[in-house]
Amino acid sequence: MSEKMSDVETFCKECMTVLSRLETGGDDLHENVLRVIECGKRCRFCRFVATSFGVDYLRELAETSEKNTVPYIYARVDQLEVGEDKFVSHADLDLRIYRVKTEARFKEQGTLEASKSFMMLGNSAKGLHRAMWSSAEPITFEARKPLLVNWLEECRTSHPKCRNTLSTDTPLAARILEIQVGCGEPRLRLMPTDNLDLHHTPYTVLSHCWGNVEIECKTTVDKLNSYHDSIDLGSLPKTFREALDIATTLGFRYLWIDSLCIVQDDSADWQRESAKMQYIFRAATLTISASSARNSTEGCGLSTVFPPAVRFTTPATAQGNRPAFFALREGLRGPLGTRNNYKGFKDFPVHKRAWIFQEKTLSRRILHAAHPLFFWQCTTYADDEDGFIDSNPRDAGIPMLASQVPEYVRGPRERWVDWSHEYASRKLTYASDNYAAFAGATALYQELTGDEPVLGLWKKDLVRHLAWDAWASPMEWHPLEEVRCPSWTWMSYPHGRINFHNWQHFDYREDAKKPILRYEASVLSVSVGWTGQPLVSSPLPSSSIKLNGLVDTFQPPEPRPPRLGYKGRTHWDPDFLLRGFPKETDQYGRYFDVLALFAREEETTYYTHLGPRIEVVELILVSVPGRGRNVFRRVGTVERQYRMKHGERVKEHLPGVYRDVTLI
Repeated sequence: MSEKMSDVETFCKECMTVLSRLETGGDDLHENVLRVIECGKRCRFCRFVATSFGVDYLRELAETSEKNTVPYIYARVDQLEVGEDKFVSHADLDLRIYRVKTEARFKEQGTLEASKSFMMLGNSAKGLHRAMWSSAEPITFEARKPLLVNWLEECRTSHPKCRNTLSTDTPLAARILEIQVGCGEPRLRLMPTDNLDLHHTPYTVLSHCWGNVEIECKTTVDKLNSYHDSIDLGSLPKTFREALDIATTLGFRYLWIDSLCIVQDDSADWQRESAKMQYIFRAATLTISASSARNSTEGCGLSTVFPPAVRFTTPATAQGNRPAFFALREGLRGPLGTRNNYKGFKDFPVHKRAWIFQEKTLSRRILHAAHPLFFWQCTTYADDEDGFIDSNPRDAGIPMLASQVPEYVRGPRERWVDWSHEYASRKLTYASDNYAAFAGATALYQELTGDEPVLGLWKKDLVRHLAWDAWASPMEWHPLEEVRCPSWTWMSYPHGRINFHNWQHFDYREDAKKPILRYEASVLSVSVGWTGQPLVSSPLPSSSIKLNGLVDTFQPPEPRPPRLGYKGRTHWDPDFLLRGFPKETDQYGRYFDVLALFAREEETTYYTHLGPRIEVVELILVSVPGRGRNVFRRVGTVERQYRMKHGERVKEHLPGVYRDVTLI
């Protein structure tokens, strides 16, 4: 039976040494665990330590220790941050029980028997007075609501960069869900927006993973009229119901959910509304993201209930001759179980899905409703519920939303490269959605730059954009049912990993050093057709690019099999490496046509007497049977280097002859 301990708010000398630390370090709590138990009758912190491990466990540990050995508790304060007022704001507290020989007590730590980790907030922490750090029990969604309201209100009133900048004649959603709140349970219905000005009406949108679970409650042609009257709340999956609760908590009357506001079995309506996706999310006052849910049945984290935190007030002599306040919660640097909540945040299911990339990119504010924490992102600020990132959101790893704020990014061209990398790394359930899921980001970039999109590439940088590579793991690669079409865009390639050749050399900021381009192929024409509405349907097989440039022949080395499209001088498109270039044939000795896309001079301070070195990036081509000698598909890229003599002209030195080439 455990001995009852005192509730007196006093602290012993050893505990005060730990709690008053203003720098990283550790100290022993008394000479052994029995002294901690005894001191706990008077000292609040010793009592907390003893009960955390269990008084019975500590007594048993002391009783079962061999002769001349002693178990003791070591307390270490780490990851410590101190505010301007010289009070601790954030820290990790690690409690460890060691067993050590008596004669070596102060020479070595001994054998680790048990440990516990706590996150600690102090006077200077913004989150100290939030619900999850209170000692009330239990801490439910009802207690956590004020923080969500405060996040939204502060952003709407104090963040000019987060305001809607869309023109009021921009087309928005054709339908939206109306939440009718009265006495009792809310009512929900689908309503047309013909007589509703969404540009001046606050509304929220839900971003969520569909997953592999069929969503029964979705709008179809047959259900459309009945949903105009009402939607049975009992038919909503958990994620939708909890998003509805959040929307009403924040005072919203209107909510947009894709599966309910787009007619799912009407392809014309789907394409029409998908094309407006960027505007729907950009105009929304708030995006509610069910970030930790893998599908619509897992909810928005509203069922999370926190146990009470443990709060302390140390005497005035502890820090700065003023009382210091601390709140402790078990868990290493956040309930997500990491020293920085960013790791858990970036691993959320929503950050793995391709459709949700543009929803994040286009939003001005996102409330990540997740288990176990809420997170906030806007174009001005980032925060999480436990308050561990509120002081410096950039360094904490949970970024602010930068897509629509030019000063946050390196430049528009770099932005597109980053978007392409991230989008290609995400998963799609249906390959046919590849263009539609990126259409909103494409339209936003077009608005920002005035450039013309060319199936994931851009007209102003088309030649350089053609120099992309793709990677795929042999274990994850699934043979394509059809030949990739068009072959010249990375967007016809299954999602995996892509890279653009030497993009770091083409920085167009005013303060950046300009690249030394010595040659670039010319674009003669671009022909892109769509099976339906542009950007949200699929491109026609006849889509092509015609260029004029140096065409040479190239005999490649044998590809290395462990990795498809290895990073080296020759890089094969994985689909060609598996289907068109089988290892068991003797095709490694064959010659391929290559088209030189661009050549740049490589700057170096070595061997300047030898003349400049030129690096040429080329497309590896295969001819298309029955289409003539100038029609090709791309099957890879190659980088080749040449050493020139001083005064020699690049175009005269590079091998090949100028030809017109049509890529399909």
